[in-house]
Amino acid sequence: MDQQYLDKAMDETKRTTPFGIVQILADKYKRLDDAKRRIDEEGLIVRDQKGSVIEHPALKIITTHEKEILDILKQYGER
Repeated sequence: MDQQYLDKAMDETKRTTPFGIVQILADKYKRLDDAKRRIDEEGLIVRDQKGSVIEHPALKIITTHEKEILDILKQYGER
């Protein structure tokens, strides 16, 4: 686990948040950043294995992880 993501998760959650939840949140931040970086490098539109033009699959990862992060922060967020 990258310390920067763990620090970010710890900063954004209550002190009483179970560490396992903090680790899950940190992992989601990392995966979200990875997906965003892939889109920055490869673009929003890519080709699939058959050569068809499709929306980058990482967009689904971004949408899913953003929702999951918000759900965690609603329950355990500092604010």
